[in-house]
Amino acid sequence: MASNNSDNISASKRKRLEAEAQRKKAKQEAFRLRLTGILIGLAVLAVIVFWLIIPNAKNAYIRSHLTQPSDDYSAQLNEDGTIQDVDVTKTVTVFDPAEAIVEVTEVDQTDVQADIDSELNNHKTLETDKKLTVKDGDEINLDYVGKIDGKAFEGGSTDGAGADLTIGSGSYIDNFEEQLIGSHPGDKVTVKVTFPEDYQSEDLAGKKAEFACTVNGIYSVPEFNDKFVEENLADFAEGYKNTAEEYRRYLTDTKFDQNLESALKTYISENVKANSYPKAYLQRTKEVTRYMDEQYYAQMVSLYQQMGYPNPYADFYAYAEAKDEVDYEKVLEGKAKDTVRDDMAYQLFYQNAGLTISDDDYNAYLESTGKSTGMTEEVNGKGYIMQQLMHEKVIDDLKTKVGTKTVPAEDAAAAATGATAAAAE
Repeated sequence: MASNNSDNISASKRKRLEAEAQRKKAKQEAFRLRLTGILIGLAVLAVIVFWLIIPNAKNAYIRSHLTQPSDDYSAQLNEDGTIQDVDVTKTVTVFDPAEAIVEVTEVDQTDVQADIDSELNNHKTLETDKKLTVKDGDEINLDYVGKIDGKAFEGGSTDGAGADLTIGSGSYIDNFEEQLIGSHPGDKVTVKVTFPEDYQSEDLAGKKAEFACTVNGIYSVPEFNDKFVEENLADFAEGYKNTAEEYRRYLTDTKFDQNLESALKTYISENVKANSYPKAYLQRTKEVTRYMDEQYYAQMVSLYQQMGYPNPYADFYAYAEAKDEVDYEKVLEGKAKDTVRDDMAYQLFYQNAGLTISDDDYNAYLESTGKSTGMTEEVNGKGYIMQQLMHEKVIDDLKTKVGTKTVPAEDAAAAATGATAAAAE
């Protein structure tokens, strides 16, 4: 008897149905794989967009919002030098001066001697006694006229103005100085030399020349002793006697104080923490910092031009250790944040110590520091000047409160080199 049950479907029809089911399943799997591939491709594209398009858009934004230089030094500052609308007790954390130990580089006595030698040279006299003889190491004054093939050449004459020369210094052409040894004041000496093949002036390179020299005199440097100090440096500083030993002690004390001041400034920068950066003051600091960077760069370029040397930097950004204008914004941000952090710290130290600045302090500061730096109210504004004086007051106060540890000069130099290398990495 025939049955309608599916079990009775013919074998051929069953095979056809199974084959159709397999084809549908295969199509579905292929579609799934294609969809997965598309999604992966979109994900890769999204990564490319993120790493390429987004940074470029960010850089484009930075370029359209570059910090503009400003010479308004006192912007965002009150007349007393404090930062406008900022509570530094909340924005910065400082250390306890009583618990601080600051490492100070010991004074190198060769630096002290160099200062003494400089002072002695300021009082040297030109001796013209014909009995004196020029020796190696002597400093003399001479005039000369240089000629090549009997003709004077440009730059080869003192034109009677005299020139100072230390014999053996190597500052003149090879064998020039040696030929003056044994001469006397008033002597005329013919010096014969040959310019080096690689001499900077192509017109003179490799040429033989004769210089008609006149020895005007030999410099005599006074001896450093009590008599010299009394005659030339009397009352050089309060609290010191007019003796050679006391003057040397004064120089040593002064240099140690300078080293302590430098160490304190570094210690402050490394041991205070900014809790926040006031937006308006940070922006002002970026603008002023850019202005100062550009001014320094312009001065440097001008100096190289005056000296006849090529500018060693490709452009302003290379000078500022940045790759381009976008990278400079990052450099500028870091420099400005360091400055803002330190400014807030000095202000908090000033407040905590109860320090004050009188009108006499202000006027004396302008008279001394202002003259040496060109700082004036017209250029810098009173707020900025007061802030700098505030910094000075804080340093003077901390000198009396922090502990100090003297370190050898070579150790300090090694530490500085290590720090520079670490920063470079």
